[in-house]
Order: sequence, then structure tokens, then C-alpha cells
Amino acid sequence: MARVLQRRDVLNQRWRGRQDHRQSEGSRRPRRITYCPNPETRHNVQTKLTVIALSRPALHLPTHVPISLREREQRLVDAVRRHEVLRSKVVPETVRLCIVLAVSLGAGGCGYQTPLPDTALAPYGAFGSNGDEDVAAINLASWAFSSSSNIRNRPIEAARSVAAVDYLAGELSSNPRWVGISPLVQMEMLQARDEVRASLGVLPGARSQAVVNSLSSYAASLVENGDRAQAVQYLASPLFTLGPYATEARLESLPFMRATNIATQRAASYVGGSGGANDNQTP
Repeated sequence: MARVLQRRDVLNQRWRGRQDHRQSEGSRRPRRITYCPNPETRHNVQTKLTVIALSRPALHLPTHVPISLREREQRLVDAVRRHEVLRSKVVPETVRLCIVLAVSLGAGGCGYQTPLPDTALAPYGAFGSNGDEDVAAINLASWAFSSSSNIRNRPIEAARSVAAVDYLAGELSSNPRWVGISPLVQMEMLQARDEVRASLGVLPGARSQAVVNSLSSYAASLVENGDRAQAVQYLASPLFTLGPYATEARLESLPFMRATNIATQRAASYVGGSGGANDNQTP
């Protein structure tokens, strides 16, 4: 037994000497050390513990040295925090970019789309034609509002022309047939509707269908019966703020309206109807 203990002490001394020599040389590789308990302990001689000896100081750990579980958890927490900070900066920028693209695309997808203007349905023969109501309305309006003298003392043509402008303001902006027309013409026709309504005393915000029906019925009644007392009743609607007789008098003497003239002439020029874009037309 004494020889075994003596042999153990010799081997431990040799091994520790080798470790001291390797540490002095600055070796970077971790070494596996096998040692026994305290040499003075006389029991459990064959117990062996395996540890990883670090050959460099703790302040200069090599990258390949294993880390503890606590340090690994701390590194994971730090990585999650860095990810959250990065996402808090990147996500708002991405959302802002998507909003800008959606707005710029407009109607092409899920972007914002401008609502269509109020549009009426043209009664049959409302503009003095049994054919294409759109082209008939454009030709009638472009002729009527090119000069104030064209419809002076002609209430039938005046009523049909006002109804044509009110109808075209919505038709040219909502009907797929006119998808290729210039947006400038569409905008000017909407302005012409407001100008004509203000001149005739139409209630602001009135439905286009109601305005077109009243004026078309007034003109049709005059054409069929010639009874102005009966026809004027179609102008007794609350839509006409001037009253039926004052509204009829205004139809007989509509003034020259420049915005309406420009809009109707450009619309006629686009469809190849009568007239052209004449911005300098005088009453």
C-alpha cells in the first residue's frame, strides 16, 4: 500500500511539472487533466476527476474556450434585445414605405381611390337624339354654350343643354367608355356643372338624376304639348331655388359661361363632334 501511495505522488508531481511547463510556453490548447484527491487523503484513491484547464489568463480567453450556461443565456438575451431594437427601427420604415407606395399606386390595387362623381342616367331622347346619348349631349352642349345667343329665348334647347352638361359631368368620369379621355376634360366638365347650376339657381348638392329628369321633362312637355303653364310645373321642384317661373325666365336668358364653354368645346374636340377647343370664344 505504501508503494502505491508513493507511486501516486510521483506521478502527480510529474504531471504537475508538465502542466507548469506548458503554461509557461503559452500553449493555447485546453488540456485534459486527470488528478486524484488530496495526497494526504488515504481513502478513495482511485477516484478521478476530469476538468478543462485553461492555458491562458481569464482576461484573455480564446474564442474556442467553452462558456458556462449562465453566460450562454446572457448572450442569448443580449442577442434578442439587439434584434428587438433593430426591428423597432426597421419596421416603421417598412410600413412608411408601403403606405407611400400604396398611395402612389392609387387605383392600382389596395391603394386609395377617388370616389366617382354623382352620375345620372340619360332619359331616352333627352338630348334630341334617338342614337348615342353621350355624343348627342356633347354636340348639343358644345353648340349651346359656344355663344349665349344660340339659346337665347329658346327654353327647350336651353333646358336640354343644361341637362346635358349635368349629365356629362358624371358620365365622362365614371363610364369606362371614356377611360381614355383627358383628366383635364373630366375636371373641367365637373366645374362646368357647378357653373351652370349656380347660374340657374339649382340647389347645391342636388342629385344629378333629379336635375336631369326635371329639365328633360320640362323640354319634352314643351315639345309635345306646347303648353308652358303645364311644362313649368316640372320646374316647381325644391331643387330650383328661384322658383318655377323665375327658373324658366333664366333659361331663356342664360349668360355666357366661360368655364362651360371651354369644357364642352374640349369634350367635342376629343370625340370629333362639332366645334373645337376655343378658349377665346366671346358671347
